[in-house]
Amino acid sequence: MASTFGQENPKLTKAIRRVARDSVNVRFPRHALEEMDNDGFDHDDVLTCLRKGTAHGPENNGRCNVVHRGLHIRTAVGGLEDDSDGWAGLTSITVITVMKV
Repeated sequence: MASTFGQENPKLTKAIRRVARDSVNVRFPRHALEEMDNDGFDHDDVLTCLRKGTAHGPENNGRCNVVHRGLHIRTAVGGLEDDSDGWAGLTSITVITVMKV
């Protein structure tokens, strides 16, 4: 994928995949739902992205991008805490926005 998503982060990828196994750990604010609808994605598409995609980042604002090539989807995720424990403490995530790539 394009480098504009940031640097791939294998540890964060693993943590997001772990957290997203249970959809109760993934929050979808109104903006994310609107953007999903605009691009024709549903909850299953986003959860697949989180469960199988690759995390890039995080950026300074506690967000990262998760990209899944098969679905041509990018999910911006927030709610990331300090990674001093290798993301082991990550228990929930918030989908900030969703878009086609």
